[in-house]
Amino acid sequence: QREFIPYLARAAAASGVDGFFMEVHDNPPEGLSDSTNMLYLSSLEDLLKDLIAINQVVRKDKEKGLGGQ
Repeated sequence: QREFIPYLARAAAASGVDGFFMEVHDNPPEGLSDSTNMLYLSSLEDLLKDLIAINQVVRKDKEKGLGGQ
């Protein structure tokens, strides 16, 4: 369900995940498969910016030894 994609992706980034696979389409209802699970292409840029920002914080914390290790 596409409404959960941003929340799950941000949570994954915060836990240290480095890679993401997302199904993206300019018009998901017209997609040939998994249309209810596709992220709108128009939402991708903002989500990627958020994920990059979260990743930078997580990496900085790990470098400082604050990553729980």
